[in-house]
Amino acid sequence: MKKIIQIIVLLLSLQIWAQTKHKAVITSLDMAKMQLNENHSFYNPEKGFLSCKKAAEEETIPMAMNMLAILYSDGVGTEQNQELALSWFLKAAEAGYAKAWFNVGTMHREGLGTQQDFKKAFEYYSKGAALKATSSIFGKGYMLYKGLGCQQDYNQAFELFKESSQYGSLGSMYLLGICYRNGYGTPKDLATAKQWLTKAANYGYKPAENEMMEAEPEFANYKQTLATYSKKKETHLEAKNHFEDVQHQINNPETLNGSYTGYIVTYDWSGQHIIAKEPLTVELKSQSDGTFSGTWTENDKESVELHGKITDTEVVFDNTAYAKVDHYSAKKPTTFLFKDARLKTTKYEDTECLAGNLQLWSVRQNEPEKPMYISLVKNKQNTTTSLSKNESLVVYPNPFNDSFSFNLSLEEKTTVDIALYSMAGTTLYTEKLALPTGNHTHTIAVNVADGSYVLKVNYSNKSESTIVIKSKL
Repeated sequence: MKKIIQIIVLLLSLQIWAQTKHKAVITSLDMAKMQLNENHSFYNPEKGFLSCKKAAEEETIPMAMNMLAILYSDGVGTEQNQELALSWFLKAAEAGYAKAWFNVGTMHREGLGTQQDFKKAFEYYSKGAALKATSSIFGKGYMLYKGLGCQQDYNQAFELFKESSQYGSLGSMYLLGICYRNGYGTPKDLATAKQWLTKAANYGYKPAENEMMEAEPEFANYKQTLATYSKKKETHLEAKNHFEDVQHQINNPETLNGSYTGYIVTYDWSGQHIIAKEPLTVELKSQSDGTFSGTWTENDKESVELHGKITDTEVVFDNTAYAKVDHYSAKKPTTFLFKDARLKTTKYEDTECLAGNLQLWSVRQNEPEKPMYISLVKNKQNTTTSLSKNESLVVYPNPFNDSFSFNLSLEEKTTVDIALYSMAGTTLYTEKLALPTGNHTHTIAVNVADGSYVLKVNYSNKSESTIVIKSKL
């Protein structure tokens, strides 16, 4: 009997051992996922954080390292700590978790846990993209699209958006649609643009929904003039049309005092296309110490007060903010900060001009806004505005390198006389065109020294002039 009991006990032991052997083992990472799931009965963020920390520190699981970084960044189950978040994202990436490179890049792009650094963000996105991580492919494309931390390149950005869209990246689907709609990095294709924007919108991607509600794309207003319109036989080099910096040159800040009128031109990210031009009025009052105050009135809307300091290299604004609508925020104005400007004063005969680059900063995106150029003429006392609000002459790029273009809107077929003068009044270039009714763009290639020049265009009993700047900087 005793022997039978021993056999039964042995069989039960073997059964329990077998059941234990085949029972699923719950890892620290698995436990953390359950404890951090609001819909799970084990939900407990504090315990979930500790389980995840154990999986990251003791078990050195790369995915757990990335998850721990997210908990630190969001402050889930522990106090928020962006420095530790960045540290764990980097450990996860270096341990082989490819998706973490996107998080490392984003921390640097947004300035979380470290100083904002677009070059490093681009570097980390590139590492993830090389490992075929979808989010990093999108991140690298995003930086190339805007030229953040790298040389702006629509062509490369387009290819990356195209690649990551195939793997479900909504941001890539949206920007791929934008590229097709505007002809950025690819020939314009409205049908394909609609296809990708619709796909992103169907997944609830709000920017894609908003874009589909816009009747026109961002770049829609300015079209190239056919070379056959010119009566002259000479052939001009194709304009580079890239946005170049103005060399800051204001010798005496006190000479800026006065009222200025003109326009502000907004380019696309490449600086090759004008996407907006609006009338601008600026009132300035500067002191001998370089400080200044004044007002900025864009498109005859509410004025914004300006304050800042003029240095040897730029104009620095004192956290001046204003809200404006653009193509991507047509319903709700976006807030921008005036960051800095590089301006140059010039004088032609009795006309004083102020022109240069303006850098705005998007508060929502926490990154630079598109390149902008301002061209202003100082109003003479007791006279009316020097530039017409409906002025049709727009020059770009300005400053230029080898060539520049200007836009002209004609209400009738007419002859257009073009002349470029030095600031001393010497004629450097002349041309006569016969143009039909409509909007036109004409390119001028000139070999002149760096400096400021006056472009005059006469047509239909009208005469328009503007300052253009040659600079290889």
